[in-house]
Amino acid sequence: MNALAADLGLSKPKKHDTNPFGDALQETSERKGGIIDELTRHAVALSPVIKRRTFPELENVPEGLVLGWAQLPSTRGRGFSLGIFPDRDHFAQVAFADTHGRVFVGTDPDMDVQDMQARFMFGKEKEVTLPDGERLGESDEPRSRSGFSRTDRGLGSALHHGRGLGRGLGHGADGVKAITGGVVGRDDTGRMTWLASWLKAGNRYTLEQMRANLPPAMRHDLEYRDAITIAFFATYMLPQINGLLIGFGSGNIFRRLNREAPIGAIRRSVRDTLAARAHGMRASGLEDHFADLMREAGALDTTPGLEAVHGAEPLHLYTSTYSSGYFFTWDKSLAFGQALKSLKIEGNLNRFAAVSAWLERNASLGRNPTEDTVTRAEAAQIDMKLIENPAIMALDPYDGEQERRAVLSLVDIAARTAGQIRSEFPDPRDVLTQQNVPDSGVTNAAGAESTESVEGAVERTNKSDTNTQAARPSYSPARSDEWVYRQTLSSLLRRLRLPYRFDVEFRSRLDSGEVAIGFTTAGTSMMPDSRYDTTRRTWRALSSAERASMSAAYNLRVGLMMAALSFGTSESVRQVSLHIDSIGLEEAIAEQDSAIEAMMSEALSAFEHLRSGDLGRVGSKADPKDGDFHGDPT
Repeated sequence: MNALAADLGLSKPKKHDTNPFGDALQETSERKGGIIDELTRHAVALSPVIKRRTFPELENVPEGLVLGWAQLPSTRGRGFSLGIFPDRDHFAQVAFADTHGRVFVGTDPDMDVQDMQARFMFGKEKEVTLPDGERLGESDEPRSRSGFSRTDRGLGSALHHGRGLGRGLGHGADGVKAITGGVVGRDDTGRMTWLASWLKAGNRYTLEQMRANLPPAMRHDLEYRDAITIAFFATYMLPQINGLLIGFGSGNIFRRLNREAPIGAIRRSVRDTLAARAHGMRASGLEDHFADLMREAGALDTTPGLEAVHGAEPLHLYTSTYSSGYFFTWDKSLAFGQALKSLKIEGNLNRFAAVSAWLERNASLGRNPTEDTVTRAEAAQIDMKLIENPAIMALDPYDGEQERRAVLSLVDIAARTAGQIRSEFPDPRDVLTQQNVPDSGVTNAAGAESTESVEGAVERTNKSDTNTQAARPSYSPARSDEWVYRQTLSSLLRRLRLPYRFDVEFRSRLDSGEVAIGFTTAGTSMMPDSRYDTTRRTWRALSSAERASMSAAYNLRVGLMMAALSFGTSESVRQVSLHIDSIGLEEAIAEQDSAIEAMMSEALSAFEHLRSGDLGRVGSKADPKDGDFHGDPT
């Protein structure tokens, strides 16, 4: 807040105040020298012809003041001014917004912004096709109790109505072109923070994923100046004044995970959600699901060995450049229990990220639910669906009606990937052969000129042609494809987006059509502890047997996915052998517990003997040393 106050030309707040600028704004305007006086002292009179717009619905504004925008004559063509209206005919500028979505804080309408840093901006992300429906503020269709309109066909609707991953309303011919982007603001550290999102269709704006609980009229069908002004005050300036500059939903969580130590970032993210709700702000259902996942994994509890020591945590969080999945590393060796808990936290972070990715994809395709509308129960159901069928999001998101065919789509993905690698890295022996026979017109299965599918390449090489047969090299096509096969399969396995950590090795021999794969499993302790019951509309705990069954089903599905990739990478493969192994942590903990139990049993037995005073069993120096009992045993 020091930076914002300085940009406004105000005196720097005292260091010992926790939120001096916010406290000063709450002072009455009668106090001489208050910040309100400082801001309104520069107010200019507005003539009746000057365009303006006020937003009295904005909350947390000092009584008697109204925020809005004015199109001052000096800013015409460059942008417009944002500020305070002490009354209808007077205006004090707080910031200047240009025509490119950037906002610069300052009280001078004629300020030169060329060398200034924008403190707030609308950033464009991508173009999408959306249905002309509720997200654009044009749908009056009543919603069901589950939160979906009757025409929604996203994953959330499938969970409630038993349908597949269907198409969004109006997707395709009935859709409209739109632009999506993010709302970002500069915090006190000088770094840009994601705060909300915007949607533009037909020069009208929609504000989404906002913490502020605004009425629909202040979120939908907005012109550019209204959208910038509402977003600036509601998502940036007023929250920063009140010490609540918190981004919405997963954006805030990912920001903390990327910038802070993992355990602290998780706990502070959960506290952000609680603080937002405590101050009447909105929170995403995905944030609630994140809190559930972290509570289930034990990340919110104090865990010896995982806590920060002198400000440094032992765990470090990284993101895979291949799968975009999270994984932990640690500085020193951890006890079995600590390592198992860290893997549980890691897996639940990936579960959360997968649900977030699915909701973002829904938003880009105009489907429901999105993060702006998803509930805690819907997020939990999506999460469980992705665990029960990990092939849906393993590589390219599956978009078919029959979810069970998601694993079969991996065959086509593997074939396309093999074709790409084959074309990018042609066999040099084939290139030499083509150079020696330039007029034969031959392009074999590994040729650099081929852009056909794998099936087309194989079919072409099987054609009977005298020149072709004479030009073919003497080596086996299967053997020449071995390098391509291994490169393709290894890259696909590395790219698999799965919630739980796994190790995998494979061996291939294409001349005999055999492939062997060994991978580690996700044990019972990694599985969810509870799930949402759609019948009773509540959460219920899962028994040990249910979690074991879920673990077995998950591991078998992962094995089928790897087998599908193995078959799709080459048509020469006829048999795939799978070996499923355990990472060993759960077994080690079980053995450790058994040893501890045995030692405790012996210690308790000795203690009972001492307490009962039965000292007759204690041996003496005269007892035999060879273990035999001499004399009459009776």
